[in-house]
Amino acid sequence: MNRISGRQALSAGFGVIAREPAAFLVWCVVCFALGVVPQMLTIGPTLAMLGAMADGGGASSPEVLAAQAQAMRYQPIIYLCSLAAVVLVPGAIFRAVLFPEDRGIMYLRVGARELWMALIVIVLFVMYFIAIFVGMIPFLIVVGMAGFMARDGGSPLGLGLLAAVLMLALIGVLLWGLLRFSLAPVMAFAEKTFRLTESWSLTRGHAGKMLLVAVALTVLTLLVEVVIFGVFFAWAGSVVSLPALTADPQGALTTLGVPFLTAAGIAFSLLSGAAYTVWGATWADIYRQLAVKPSDVFA
Repeated sequence: MNRISGRQALSAGFGVIAREPAAFLVWCVVCFALGVVPQMLTIGPTLAMLGAMADGGGASSPEVLAAQAQAMRYQPIIYLCSLAAVVLVPGAIFRAVLFPEDRGIMYLRVGARELWMALIVIVLFVMYFIAIFVGMIPFLIVVGMAGFMARDGGSPLGLGLLAAVLMLALIGVLLWGLLRFSLAPVMAFAEKTFRLTESWSLTRGHAGKMLLVAVALTVLTLLVEVVIFGVFFAWAGSVVSLPALTADPQGALTTLGVPFLTAAGIAFSLLSGAAYTVWGATWADIYRQLAVKPSDVFA
């Protein structure tokens, strides 16, 4: 059985960025076009809603509800753009790792590989939605019993502890299942066919190492996000005060101006592109390491 090199997997994304800086920047532009631009459509309604709430309007006030309804009109566009980003950018990263000779237009394209990958992602989403729904049933039953006991004057401590144990168990099972099925999108992309249970077989005995890799990537991602958000928070705080931001969000945004919004959009795009690249390349490299016949990956 092949073994996973965590160090090799973690360095795969940075290797792709160093090898293909132009492609990486194009992926960031795609993240901006499909992630930032659609969200900009909701800036006006969101500011109107915050302004109405700052003026004393409740969550059910006509002004707030009207702003929410206006923002909801753009949700189909946002969802479609998000789906396009999930198909295009990870597909390009998988191709850069597994098929580096198939460069094309910065590895971006929509073909059979992307369609199989998208199908697997949809199937996994439905699977986990069902798993969460089913897993929550015993938890909700225990919580309901604890509520009845508390109402009748009993001590719900034991049931509360049981509910906590059930929730932790559900999180553990979902996380374990996520790790075991996490190679399915990469496999479907690489082999241009439906792959689901094959991921479970391929990751047997490797979930622990994959968990450590995922934890390392999560910590790295959070650290970068904290630094970036800290910079922008300090920037905003040097221009407008927190009370002013709360009282008049639209005026505060106007005060911050175009430079702040432009820099925020660029930072978001670079962060999204880097996260896609590092996570996607890591999992593509893990698949490459575990493939029974690595030469088949490049066939």
